[in-house]
Amino acid sequence: MRVSMMLMVVLLGLTGCKRKTDGKPDPAAQGQVPPKKVQSTPAWESEYDKMVSAIGLNQDESQCVRAAFEVREAEVGKWLKGERGVRLRQLEGEMKVAAKGGDLAETRRIISEAGGLRQELRKLLDSHQAKIMGSLTPEQQTHWCGHEIAEKLLDLMAPLKLDPEQQKRIREVAPRVVAKATRTGQANPRAAAYLELEKGVEIKVLTDVQREAYKGLKKTAPLRSLRK
Repeated sequence: MRVSMMLMVVLLGLTGCKRKTDGKPDPAAQGQVPPKKVQSTPAWESEYDKMVSAIGLNQDESQCVRAAFEVREAEVGKWLKGERGVRLRQLEGEMKVAAKGGDLAETRRIISEAGGLRQELRKLLDSHQAKIMGSLTPEQQTHWCGHEIAEKLLDLMAPLKLDPEQQKRIREVAPRVVAKATRTGQANPRAAAYLELEKGVEIKVLTDVQREAYKGLKKTAPLRSLRK
């Protein structure tokens, strides 16, 4: 799951009407209403909407999950605006200067300090991600994980131009593969499920032409399928 690094809510206010004095026609007087500004949508809304849609959460379940998302964004936003987050952004700026100046010793120092802060932020994000998943039932967690690995594989196989039926088969089997990986006690069920899904799709879903094309695709980017 991807998370935005800065989470900002734009509050739009309404200003009072003023009579125009620049000699130009007043749109309001001519019955023209200027377009309303639309309040920006928090970055996490897209992820939340996908989860609700993919799993088929009811209203109560959706509210529970939404609350977990909101807590995560509030806590991460607080960290980013706090002393540690401000320092991390300062280091990112210092890094550019040090790299441009060829100062290797300073670059290493910055990398070391920034690495600790990034790890701290990663732990915060991971802890809240676990809470979001904890707001789902085990079955829903399996369904969501299946959805994610299926979409990841479909994205990787996009150049193969899979037809709708092939895409449907991949999405249908993914949760079952996740359930199996979880049931058999795999150290990393998600990774194991993805690899098994990929292998099964190559054998049972792809055509001969697509299978050969996919072999070439994997040679071009051999580690792409292992990335998050």
